[in-house]
Amino acid sequence: MPFDAFISYSSKDKIAADTCCAVLEKAGVRCWIAPRDVKPGSEYGAAIIDGIGKSRLMVLIFSSSANDSSQIRREIERAVSKSMPIIPVRIEEVTPTKSMEYFLGAIHWLDALTPPIEKHFRQLSETVKAILEVDASTGSTDHDETALKPTAQKPDRNTTMTNGSADLRDRAGALAWPLSRPLLIAGPLVAAAALLGAVGIWFSVRQPAPTVVQAPSRSAPKPNESFKDCDKCPEMVVVPAGSFTMGSPESERAPIAAAWANYGITPGSLTTNMPLSSEGPQHKVTIAQPLAVGRFAVTFDQWDACGDDGGCNAYHPSDQGWGRGTRPVVNVSWDEAKAYVGWLSRRTAKNYRLLSEAEREYMTRAATTTPFWWGSTFSTDQANYNGTRTYDNQPVGENRQKTLPVDFFAPNPWGFYQVSGNSYDWIEDCIHDDYFGAPVDGSAWSADNCKGHVVRGGAWSSAPWNLRSAFRGWFPTNFRSSNHGFRVARPLAP
Repeated sequence: MPFDAFISYSSKDKIAADTCCAVLEKAGVRCWIAPRDVKPGSEYGAAIIDGIGKSRLMVLIFSSSANDSSQIRREIERAVSKSMPIIPVRIEEVTPTKSMEYFLGAIHWLDALTPPIEKHFRQLSETVKAILEVDASTGSTDHDETALKPTAQKPDRNTTMTNGSADLRDRAGALAWPLSRPLLIAGPLVAAAALLGAVGIWFSVRQPAPTVVQAPSRSAPKPNESFKDCDKCPEMVVVPAGSFTMGSPESERAPIAAAWANYGITPGSLTTNMPLSSEGPQHKVTIAQPLAVGRFAVTFDQWDACGDDGGCNAYHPSDQGWGRGTRPVVNVSWDEAKAYVGWLSRRTAKNYRLLSEAEREYMTRAATTTPFWWGSTFSTDQANYNGTRTYDNQPVGENRQKTLPVDFFAPNPWGFYQVSGNSYDWIEDCIHDDYFGAPVDGSAWSADNCKGHVVRGGAWSSAPWNLRSAFRGWFPTNFRSSNHGFRVARPLAP
């Protein structure tokens, strides 16, 4: 099956890519996007090559993460090798560097730097349809160099969009194209760029982004204030900017190692497969801007609202017979958690996402430095975990063997409920063996070959040491369990 547009993006920009694909497909543009269009059992790299081969143009979601991605470079090189038009859509104020500059430095891109991002993607859909219309009218499906050869005349920058493919074709022939870089976007795209002044798209050729003057709005919420972006949206609490020491000291890990030995457990046999050394080395992380985070884990009620609205891949996760309502949604994979934040972003026109690992530990600790936010001792009166297991001479407690409503226990000092126990939170970061080379700005840590994603916080079935603020585990991206849920984050406008 042929496709109109191949969506190239870094995993860090999945929300933007999913939103772009959804908007394009709503406008009738058929998209190829991973992982949705990777057939089960197929080899991922071969599927990417096949997807590019079946597509007529490439839409590149361009960001700092994409700028540094070897996978993105390979996808662009593949598109260049078949003379495929490429439309870079810049979602961060970043310019191409290194080999990216060779491919992208002299071509037109669309800036989508200001919210709501959906607005820019709607405008992009008009550009893509115009290119495809010209392509179809010429009968061309193979973008060879002859078909893309521009004329020497200058474009008419005052031309506005008119109806009729014949008129568009006539105007496309009168447009010039700089030959200083490989031909990524040729006559049709430049035609679309020039002719789309009526819908307000601004293209730049190696220029800085224009200064955007925004209309006055209500003041942004302050630290510890809460808000909701819609009736069925998660309640959000503002986390203050600040710094903290991430990870655990050796003194915290010693009683855990002793507890493992008591229960006949070795690190290699743990489900999460993470040794204690993964919690080091300790390092300072600075969260430079306030951030809104879900006061509670996402509930079944909130997940079901997504499904009822046509989102969340129409997936109806099991509640294990424990009840839905305000219990945390479980039996969702990392991919499905990302589907929810994608829907929430589209529903609210805000940039919702999963927490980074550093952000999750920062809001869990809430300015504390002890193993748990409430101190160094614990009981099942403070959190929901497997109380039959203990460490560091703590008493045996209750083993409830199921989740509890998200507001069951007292919140931490910043107002967040059950950041320890009840259900794990899926995290944006790919798993790494330790913190050597970890970001120090609170951002998510991605990887070209991501074997799985981090989970944080512990669950109803967890041993108590998994509830510590520094604990980290991981599971494959498509893994589902009655232990696994998530909570959401949203950057705040400055």
